[in-house]
Amino acid sequence: MGIIINLQRFSVHDGPGIRTTVFLKGCTLNCAWCHNPESIDPKPQQQLNSHKIYGEEMTAEEVITEVMKDKQYYDNSQGGMTLSGGEPLLQADFAAEILKAAKEKGIHTALDTAGNVPWQAFEKVLPFVDLILLDLKIMDSILHKTYTGSDNKKILENAKRLFETGIEVNVRIPMIGGVNDTLENIRATAEFIKGYPRITQVKLLPYHSLGMEKAKSLGLTQQEFITPDKEALMQFAKEFDCVVKF
Repeated sequence: MGIIINLQRFSVHDGPGIRTTVFLKGCTLNCAWCHNPESIDPKPQQQLNSHKIYGEEMTAEEVITEVMKDKQYYDNSQGGMTLSGGEPLLQADFAAEILKAAKEKGIHTALDTAGNVPWQAFEKVLPFVDLILLDLKIMDSILHKTYTGSDNKKILENAKRLFETGIEVNVRIPMIGGVNDTLENIRATAEFIKGYPRITQVKLLPYHSLGMEKAKSLGLTQQEFITPDKEALMQFAKEFDCVVKF
């Protein structure tokens, strides 16, 4: 049993093909720009002035029953299921149950993680994961703590271990204007991931302000940032030695 925020069907941004993205509640970071602020608190939350609740208990079997409804689309598009959040590895045992069940059903599995968890959490799920979507937000540890509430020591340690497992990894970088959209940060990231053949893609994710409205609905305030322009992203893309997408 675990706490789910949402099951998003026909997702095309969280791994290859058509996918169902399962959003688990709870996160170890508190990013100033968070696009899913309703996912940070591990407990269910009620919207202000509304009966809507963010977060419901589900069993792994219930999740897989929903995921299996679109099996034909996964097969036809080389898609599958992605666990996201929040940080799905905060519910590592539950995540492992879902991923194992998906693999038994012949479904491609992806895990979207920020990596700020003990390595033991990864060990529980890696046998059932085909693709890791790894967020690398800011390389400078002090700046990382300023904007996410945590330094990046554990994240970078786990990232190196992941790169050496042989599992396919896509690195995702949220591009936040005035925070990490510098050549220095991009070059540091490119150098950090260089030389690992199983890192098959880098995705630069431009900031958007949709999280602000959700934060407001929970009585939270969120700063608005700048969205870097396409030209800047194209320049940053040249620093990487693998496929880069926006």
